[in-house]
Amino acid sequence: MRRLRILHYAPHFLPSLGGTEVNTYMFAKHSRHMHFVLTDLLPGTPRFEEMEGIQVYRVGPPRGIIQEGKINLVEYLAGVVREVNKAIKYQDIDFDIMHLHGSYGFPILFDELDRLLGRTVFKRFLGWRLCKKPILITLHSTPSHDFPMREPYFSEPFPSLKIRNSWVGLERIYRAEAKIIVCVDRYMATLLNSFPGDAKVFYIASGIDTELFKPMEKGQAVKLLSEKARAKIEKYLDDFLVLYIGRFDFSKGTQYLEAFAKTLPADIKLVIAGDGDSNLLGHSDDMIQIGRVENQHVPALNNSCDAIFNPVLFIGTSRVTFEGMACGKPVVMFNSGDRYPLIHGKNGFAVSDIREAAEVIAQLRDNSELYGRISIEALRTAQENSVQNLSRRVDELYEEIVAAREGP
Repeated sequence: MRRLRILHYAPHFLPSLGGTEVNTYMFAKHSRHMHFVLTDLLPGTPRFEEMEGIQVYRVGPPRGIIQEGKINLVEYLAGVVREVNKAIKYQDIDFDIMHLHGSYGFPILFDELDRLLGRTVFKRFLGWRLCKKPILITLHSTPSHDFPMREPYFSEPFPSLKIRNSWVGLERIYRAEAKIIVCVDRYMATLLNSFPGDAKVFYIASGIDTELFKPMEKGQAVKLLSEKARAKIEKYLDDFLVLYIGRFDFSKGTQYLEAFAKTLPADIKLVIAGDGDSNLLGHSDDMIQIGRVENQHVPALNNSCDAIFNPVLFIGTSRVTFEGMACGKPVVMFNSGDRYPLIHGKNGFAVSDIREAAEVIAQLRDNSELYGRISIEALRTAQENSVQNLSRRVDELYEEIVAAREGP
């Protein structure tokens, strides 16, 4: 099979942002094929750059920042113009397959209008649909079903049936128009297979770079942290340290951290890294807040702690869980929906509430046999889901698409 040319159609490609951007970057980096990224122009970013062989084209107008709850007509219109410009730009790029990163990143105006209508109307008018080449879609989320409609995780159910319906239509379009859909969590694949369409649906985890994330001795790891973070953690090295790392946001479960920290025994400390809505954090002397951590320090931070608390409320596993597993750390999540490949009591824990989470953490501190067994299984799971392994599987899907198109 010849070396293929893959065009990623992604909204704001900047790997330092984490999440979806890291997924796109790491799979392209470890691929045997050539990769191009067509994305939105962000303030302070060049219109073209090359990242380890990945050619990145950024298209304007520049993406601004929308203040929550405020209507910005200029940005709404800029988003529409940007979508048109991207559709024009990719006509000039020679590629074999468009790799669409779906369910987010289209013009905000389209999303808002569809929310009001309760149907997928304007999101149908997206630039990628003009593409004449085969399309592979990676779904990093399925907004129509991402949030459990039950307590105890939410004070109220999914905001609106109209909002939900506006996303269902787009997910149905994906199933009907793509050749292959890759879902980064298992529950998404089940959902997409329930929709009509010919697209083949596969579950391939978001993966983890096990060359970057790997076990390290705790004292050595702390020395690799930034001076600010090291100063805050060093004096607690004899304590059992539990790490929360991520954006401060309701969907991330940040609002539970204060109560969780107060529930922990005195010799167990909660280390909090990240930024966002600090009002969700509350105040507690039991929390060690170190602020935002640069990407290059995240592996060391994981290894500076003894366990990971990842209280995300949306269904799925999330990158934080894979990063903790790859460092051999037991990960504790809430049991809201499918957490596979995290399996309760085998390679991590899925608990009902913060009280149970604190009890599990205390058991891990006191029971070295339990800690060691979970750690070994977590490492095995991370190796099975390494991006080095999974990128080969995605390469095979690219090749399957082209082979079917070109014939024998």
